[in-house]
Amino acid sequence: MAIYEYFCKECNFKFEEFHEIGSGDSSNCPECNQSCIKIMSIPRINTTPWREEQKRDLDWMRNPD
Repeated sequence: MAIYEYFCKECNFKFEEFHEIGSGDSSNCPECNQSCIKIMSIPRINTTPWREEQKRDLDWMRNPD
């Protein structure tokens, strides 16, 4: 499942819906029931564990003792 964002040009309403990947091409506005456009979303990736590991490696390289 993926989260898709939509925007209604008629009433300027922005909303999200869950759909199977590749199936969220169109949707109707929950406010005015008009056709909406899918808008691009910035994906969110959790990189915290990777950053913590990198920080430990850099700390060790700077001070290996």
